[in-house]
Amino acid sequence: RGLRDLVDIDDLLRHFRRAKNFWRELISRAEELDLSRPLYYALRYSNLYLQTPIPQEMLKRSQSWQPAWLASFLMDAIVDNVITAGPWRKDLALKLSRHLLYVRAHWLRMPPYLLIPHLLRKALTKRRGRDVG
Repeated sequence: RGLRDLVDIDDLLRHFRRAKNFWRELISRAEELDLSRPLYYALRYSNLYLQTPIPQEMLKRSQSWQPAWLASFLMDAIVDNVITAGPWRKDLALKLSRHLLYVRAHWLRMPPYLLIPHLLRKALTKRRGRDVG
């Protein structure tokens, strides 16, 4: 759902960008909820792939939320691999990229002591053909 989610973000940013104090409130709320990094990725990738109009000062501000260079490089490569993949692609690099994004999404929501058993259980049920989702 990567591209669809990115298009949704683009639509929301385009819709609200002219609202008074939108960008200031968006920053404030992201920082308050400890969502600065996800906002950085949302702004970065919607601007990169969909040319979402984002004020220059907002892009500069979001740079302070950027991860270390290695994490940034890996995320860019993984996201690019998934976003630019056509429906015909079934190669190992794409499967690995999707899997890494899946694990990352879970990592952000669960502590390791819950995540590891959860992912093992999902892998085992999928292997047995019982995973419907």
